Amino acid sequence: LFQERLACPSYACAVGDTVCTSHHSNNEFTKHRIYQSQATNANYLKDQHVWQGQPHALLVYDVHVPNTRTRYPALDQQLNDWHTNNRSHGQKGDVVSYPTTRHNNGNDDDSNCSYVCAVKKIIHPGPISRIKQMPRLPHICATHTQHKYVFIWNTQTQHDRQLLDNSDPNTPELILKGHQEDAVYALDFSTSDFGVASGGQDNRICVWNVADYQTVLSSSNEPDPDELFVPFSKPSPKLKPRIILKGHQGEVTDVAFAPHSPYLIASVSNDKSLKLW
Repeated sequence: LFQERLACPSYACAVGDTVCTSHHSNNEFTKHRIYQSQATNANYLKDQHVWQGQPHALLVYDVHVPNTRTRYPALDQQLNDWHTNNRSHGQKGDVVSYPTTRHNNGNDDDSNCSYVCAVKKIIHPGPISRIKQMPRLPHICATHTQHKYVFIWNTQTQHDRQLLDNSDPNTPELILKGHQEDAVYALDFSTSDFGVASGGQDNRICVWNVADYQTVLSSSNEPDPDELFVPFSKPSPKLKPRIILKGHQGEVTDVAFAPHSPYLIASVSNDKSLKLW
């Protein structure tokens, strides 16, 4: 559908919710939200409390995915023929490519829009190693970096920033604390409530519930375009875990909530074990 050579490495991405569906004549598509990280060589100078270099960032995109039945009837027929005899048009494993396009450069006319539109750039405190979207509030993302904190972002209310050298990071809506060492990969949201689970290099699984912050997290108001971003103008509240699960003997590398229950969590670890909690 789309490909682009990135200016910087990216260690994490996430496919978000469906934003809308357009039914323009001869141009039917569904708009999806995409999250991607930008990792740079920026480093934090502790003695000066500043980030030096081009900033790390959480990038927000809208992707316009065409409906193949309206845009590419020949492709639709090709797929039908393949399913019929599995030989007429390509063998199993062949890749069918769609036309690729570039960004729409600010054109808001959906009928002529390219497939990928940059929505927002959020400067992040460190390289992002994991991005997770909250199922109950699709504009909320949690991120991991090389730190013991989990950062919670309201991507609607965050300021869109220019990625200038030595820029201060955006301020997250909420910081989840509880790990004693870096938590880099294991991260998940519950689909049933406002639970968040994270695993770290301290061999722990921390579980929080962010329901008390629904007012801040559910807001969908974009910041005033004339309102300048002021770093550290409002410190992020820090939330302690509701429960800490101990039992792994190595770094917890992934966690997952059960889709039907907020009280069942699976985890895996460098200790070569799978655990259910």
